[in-house]
Amino acid sequence: MLSFLYELFSRFQLYFTEIWGVTNGKQNLFDRLFFYMNYFNEICLLFLRFIFDLLTILNNFSIGCDFFR
Repeated sequence: MLSFLYELFSRFQLYFTEIWGVTNGKQNLFDRLFFYMNYFNEICLLFLRFIFDLLTILNNFSIGCDFFR
């Protein structure tokens, strides 16, 4: 879970610096569009990874509770 938070923070930091470069006019329209599509894709994948990690933790917790029953 901590690795997920670290990865999320590092990617947001990277994307913030790249967005700053995009908004300063260093890239054209197609590069900007491709960048935002890639950004949205990465965020969706990180969100799905977070959901699956959470489900794995809950599943392991329920298995542990059944073991001690």
